Amino acid sequence: MFDLYNPRSVALALEMLSWGFFLGLATLFVALVFAGGKLEHWIRGLLITNGILCIVNGIGYVLANQVDPVQIFASNAICLCLFAFFNKLINSAK
Repeated sequence: MFDLYNPRSVALALEMLSWGFFLGLATLFVALVFAGGKLEHWIRGLLITNGILCIVNGIGYVLANQVDPVQIFASNAICLCLFAFFNKLINSAK
């Protein structure tokens, strides 16, 4: 019942709810923060894409049709863009 690898477990249902629905909503709301230059535009677009894919992936899990590879690419691209953004922000503050 609490085994994460059992498709009918409570733990897996909670994990899919958190990774699918709540992470999707969080990234959609965080996307509203970034506006301005070209890098911020990319970050915003990737966050919106990731938020939509999280929600679609959560629904897809229920329907047994997930889109994990696209979401993994979007998540990695977000990390790289955020690294560049905060690096630029730190360097401009010096």
